[in-house]
Amino acid sequence: MGERALELDPIYLHSMKVTKPSSSTISAMTPFYKRHFRGVDARALDQKEPLRSVKEAINTVYSFVGAKEDMHVIFDSSLEDIFGKMLFDIYAGEMVTSGKNQILLFPDSSPEMKRSAKKLESLGVIVKELPLNEQGQVTPEILEENIGPRTAFISAGFASNITGVIHPIWELVSFCEEKDVLLHVDVTDVLGKLYFRMQDYAIDFLSFSGKTLHAISGSAALFFKEKRDFLSEVDPYSISSISIPSLIGFAEGIKEVIDSGDIMHTEVVRLRDRLEKGILDQIEDATVVFQQSERVSNISCIAFPGVSSEYFYYRLLKRNIHVFFDDEVVSFLKNNIVNKELASCALSFGLSKDTTEDEIERVIGDVVSIYAEIKNMAMTLKG
Repeated sequence: MGERALELDPIYLHSMKVTKPSSSTISAMTPFYKRHFRGVDARALDQKEPLRSVKEAINTVYSFVGAKEDMHVIFDSSLEDIFGKMLFDIYAGEMVTSGKNQILLFPDSSPEMKRSAKKLESLGVIVKELPLNEQGQVTPEILEENIGPRTAFISAGFASNITGVIHPIWELVSFCEEKDVLLHVDVTDVLGKLYFRMQDYAIDFLSFSGKTLHAISGSAALFFKEKRDFLSEVDPYSISSISIPSLIGFAEGIKEVIDSGDIMHTEVVRLRDRLEKGILDQIEDATVVFQQSERVSNISCIAFPGVSSEYFYYRLLKRNIHVFFDDEVVSFLKNNIVNKELASCALSFGLSKDTTEDEIERVIGDVVSIYAEIKNMAMTLKG
């Protein structure tokens, strides 16, 4: 039977990487593309518009993450640009003067963070990835085993965007505060899914991207407590590197996430559980990675023993089903799960507020049928 991609509407289950910009986000941005498409320059914001809209957008972002008014923020078009500025500032401001030269990364840190950190290795910085425990978490015990007198900075994700496992950030924050080590937390994967307020945590740096918040890909923010050298003297919010339409879209996407909070905590959880049960009931060997751990509501990593994840991913794409798979997924699982064989046969599914029950039922049916076809093909070749 031929593939049916041209006949089927796309199903997007890769919300941990990117979400579809909402219609309200696009509508909010459109007028600004016509009249105020340039980057934000505080010296030029002397009119009623776009100054009013810019301030409203910034206030929305502050409120969303629970940041105090005296906290600083920079906006940029990507997390990689933000991380590059943050890490070089830490290197020049703290590492050079203190002699500390080690950075610890969570194994599920974003590719943007890993690339940015690696760039400092030519300057003598040592970058080390932390291991996970059997529940898929980084704990204070793991930090204790890996931290040293030269550790200057730790970068953490609040949750894994591959498995959905939530790290005990509240405990890690206390640990880093006690050890006097700078801590960065990326909350991209938990905003709108967990109750979180930055002012309740002693976090030095907090980041998140708009690309998973139904905003647009070209928007990201970094909050921090102490004023840093990369802040502009004429721009109190350092928003000059993001366009006004992007900033407006960022805030509009956030508003929609806030409004859909109940859906993420109820309907999306139910649909994720239905997806897992539907697959596990019909594929005996299938395994949900770290299923018993506390996870965010929308992410599930499922392994299909005996089937190449790359080929499975390709077959799902042919049926217009978009899930999350890349070399980072394989590498992460290979280094952090007990059964290494599962690393090359796992896919991650990321539901969004727009995911429907009909879509989940179609995904279950296609996953089961494709799995059976691949297994039958393998048996035929062996025979």
